Amino acid sequence: MLAAWLLAGVLAGTAAPAAASVPPTPIFRSYGVAEGLPSANVYMVTQDQAGFLWIGTHAGLVRYDSREFKVFRHDPKQPASLPANDVSALLVDQAGHLWAGGESTGLNLYEPATGGFRHWLHDPAHADSLSANDVMAIAQDKAGAIWVGVYAGGLDKLNADGKGFVHLRHRKDDPASLASDNVTSLAAAPDGGLWVGTDAGLDRLDAHGHVHHVVLPGLAPQPTIWQVRLTDAGVDAATSAGLYHLDANGNARLVGAAREALASLPGRDGSLWIAERGGLTRIGANGNTRFEQPTPGVAGSLPGRLPDGLFHDHEGGLWVALVDGGLAYLPPQWRAFSMFRHVPGD
Repeated sequence: MLAAWLLAGVLAGTAAPAAASVPPTPIFRSYGVAEGLPSANVYMVTQDQAGFLWIGTHAGLVRYDSREFKVFRHDPKQPASLPANDVSALLVDQAGHLWAGGESTGLNLYEPATGGFRHWLHDPAHADSLSANDVMAIAQDKAGAIWVGVYAGGLDKLNADGKGFVHLRHRKDDPASLASDNVTSLAAAPDGGLWVGTDAGLDRLDAHGHVHHVVLPGLAPQPTIWQVRLTDAGVDAATSAGLYHLDANGNARLVGAAREALASLPGRDGSLWIAERGGLTRIGANGNTRFEQPTPGVAGSLPGRLPDGLFHDHEGGLWVALVDGGLAYLPPQWRAFSMFRHVPGD
């Protein structure tokens, strides 16, 4: 009798026209120090061709195989270990190689055969060495060249032989140079060029190596560009003034609220996720907006207020890197559920 009553209830709920208007509820799975991360300060997530997740944290580089976390740290007794533990920039290149960098960490290439890293660090005695050791971003252009965004060091291009760098720097009163030597984000352009985010605005490096400044309207001074992401219809720039979309003609418009955006990522259902200072915004394909932030006493809420990186894994799951909360994960099927529950104070 009970089973029949439950089945009838399910069928009745399915037929109810109001059910379609109930929004799905994100229920985040959280990973922190207790689950094996070396730090709750997490900056970035990416995935290699073998399916391993790579996680950049303040206390080392982490590899996750869905069962356990393996941590790579600096070890003064091991020259092939990381030069430092801060890892905030990651890239899996066209050949599947993993590159990592961060504050005082320089540029590093993971070598699976040894489990160690090849290093590129600043050397004052060699002008063609890495310009500085605080690496903020790594990208690979259409031709396969590796580019490195360096704080207080401008933009470096690794030579094809891997033995030195070409430097692009800001030069005072030279509009043909970078907007700033503090390069904060990079993205390869389809035409062979490069998008360069700095703490003084957005630059476009064309395929011939010429720098063009991209001015976001109504903003003076120009904002810090925390992330540049290519879209089917242009470029999205997450900035200290909000998320801006630039169309193919260079026209810019604000997307969502005018609050600091650290990253963005399109959902596979036509939605858009925006990592903001304070929480995580999801703009649905229908334009409806939902803001996620930590809710004390509610399991499954976002575990921090400073989401810094967004990533979709090969299966469609969403990973959120939080500077103050470790990792949050939404499985691919999360939209199938809506949840009604008690929220303290509401």
